[in-house]
Amino acid sequence: MHVEPSVEVVDSPRVEHTRPGLGRMLARVSGACLFGTPLILVVLFSTLSRALLNGLFWAGIAGALLSALSSVLCSSMSWPRPRGAVLRASEEGLIIEREGQPPVSIARDRIESGMVISGVPHFRLMIQLRNGDVITADTLDETLAQRALAILGVSADVRRVAVQLGTANRQILAAAISLPLTALFAGGLGVIGIMRWQSSGVGPAIDVDVLFSAIWVLFTGLLTYLIVSSFRPTEVIVGSDRIRVQGVHRHEFPHSAIKRAEAHGKKLFLILRGSSTSVPYVAASGEPGVVAGLAERINEAVARARKGPEERPVAGLLDPAGRPLSAWRDALRALVPDAGYRTSGVTRESLIEVLEDPAAPPGRRIGAALALRGSEHPESKARIRIVADACVDDALRQALEEAAEDELAENTLRRVLR
Repeated sequence: MHVEPSVEVVDSPRVEHTRPGLGRMLARVSGACLFGTPLILVVLFSTLSRALLNGLFWAGIAGALLSALSSVLCSSMSWPRPRGAVLRASEEGLIIEREGQPPVSIARDRIESGMVISGVPHFRLMIQLRNGDVITADTLDETLAQRALAILGVSADVRRVAVQLGTANRQILAAAISLPLTALFAGGLGVIGIMRWQSSGVGPAIDVDVLFSAIWVLFTGLLTYLIVSSFRPTEVIVGSDRIRVQGVHRHEFPHSAIKRAEAHGKKLFLILRGSSTSVPYVAASGEPGVVAGLAERINEAVARARKGPEERPVAGLLDPAGRPLSAWRDALRALVPDAGYRTSGVTRESLIEVLEDPAAPPGRRIGAALALRGSEHPESKARIRIVADACVDDALRQALEEAAEDELAENTLRRVLR
């Protein structure tokens, strides 16, 4: 009898480790310096000396620029530098072995998601960590990469995956063009405003150099931020329940509304039911291989969502039907009075079918989770958490996580059922 290995070894000629999560944090620090410094200067304008105000001003500007540069480097550059490595995937986690360096161990609970991206001549194994880091490894064997994901517990059927199409390059270019223009515009408005304020005779005449600089930086930063935000990369999140596309705007598509996904070069198309034409809900400058892999992942998720029957005998027993949480919980526990599931038609398998069916109403899926948790079966908690990890709907995921801990709150349930 063939037994699947508990450790999968992927020999990769090129492994990259980028840190877009750290990049996003540094971007927030840059924004805080850019907006916070002028605000502090305005508030403390009358209490600090001119020299100290100038020092704070230039320190804030330097902090904003340094943080912004560090953010770009963390998001786009690999550290350590890209090189060959051996990846060992096991139930404990991932170990990366590079020649001449100590191995790097990544615990399984630090891994958020993963997917295999098609490409020429290599496939690419992409693993995302919970802190935002991304590890990508080239490989010639797609099957090997898929088995590694399965061993790590982040295969397509148990985890959602978030893929960013495009890079921050468009935002950087937008910032480089808009910053001087917005600086001139904000500076002109500031000069006009201050001249009118002083000529009106309201308040004492004061040296407004520092005050003007603070207001100028504040408005320049605000206008630049609004422009750059419109060029942010598009992120596509594929879960067991729906697809989320978020960039400047956010759109969600349940699997039942999607016929299929198609990749055409750098663009991803979602073909919706009832539509004979494709609409480019996602149009980004991502790599064609990444887009193709994402389309395949979406089609797999849609196909899995259509497998199960639409209605099961046990499903109606799990519906909250407008009952208070306490009464509903008691009724669910009555379905499974002991490990034998004496109620006709209610088995652990039937509850799991409803729990894992993305087409089932959210209330019934939560009911199945509560019934399983009430049965005190040793594997119920882990099974519910696996389903929660694969959900894109934030409210449903939180409800399932709380149900796994048997701590479902009334407010959480109301958010899902509203």
